[in-house]
Amino acid sequence: MKNVVRVLLSIVVVSFGATASDSVQVLNLDIESQHHRITGMEDRMDEINRAFRQSVADVGVIGRKDLKVLSISEENSVPLEDLVEDIDAGVAAETIQAEFERRELAQQIMDGKITVKDIERFVVSNMYPVTTKLQSKRALSDVLLFDEEKSAIVPESFVVIGVDAYSLDWLTVNIEEVKRLGTLIYVSQIDRHEDMLALRQLFPGFDFVPVDVYDLMKMLGVDHYPVLVTKAGAFQ
Repeated sequence: MKNVVRVLLSIVVVSFGATASDSVQVLNLDIESQHHRITGMEDRMDEINRAFRQSVADVGVIGRKDLKVLSISEENSVPLEDLVEDIDAGVAAETIQAEFERRELAQQIMDGKITVKDIERFVVSNMYPVTTKLQSKRALSDVLLFDEEKSAIVPESFVVIGVDAYSLDWLTVNIEEVKRLGTLIYVSQIDRHEDMLALRQLFPGFDFVPVDVYDLMKMLGVDHYPVLVTKAGAFQ
């Protein structure tokens, strides 16, 4: 599924503002380029394999007192070479399959069987649901000030919400401040595109982005939403 989405995203980008001939040129399978890519992967796996073998050999010759053999089962062992070959084969097969799907979809577009609108709908549907480890809750303190290190992480002010009742009430109360700052609104908990359309109807003129910002919030020491984040701190 991920390959199909990557393929569709690529086709959407190509299709906008491009002629049919331009699309075909961009979508043509570059066999030589893929061969170099796969060869590079094979070389990298060979390098890892050699380093692993050398480390095993070093331990076998030099020995380490802190290592103990708990059990040995030759019957259930698999040679490392077989594992590497399986990985190489999997990577190559995935690359070939992705390019095949890309070319097939391009041909369907050229034949008029799939429109750009169809692709847009497919890509949009695969953006949802968006889930997060952040919690929708009232923070212990309405203000969390950042030090210089955390402040440097924040590129610009932004808001994080979900589509739960608490988030919508909070955004309604603070909408004028959000408007004044002109911030992006990240929606980190949303199930369907229809919910996003409803959100944009409730708050027209604002930029809503369906994306989980948990990793960024974790670095800032924030575990909740709704919240307004600026370089100064997090405010609820």
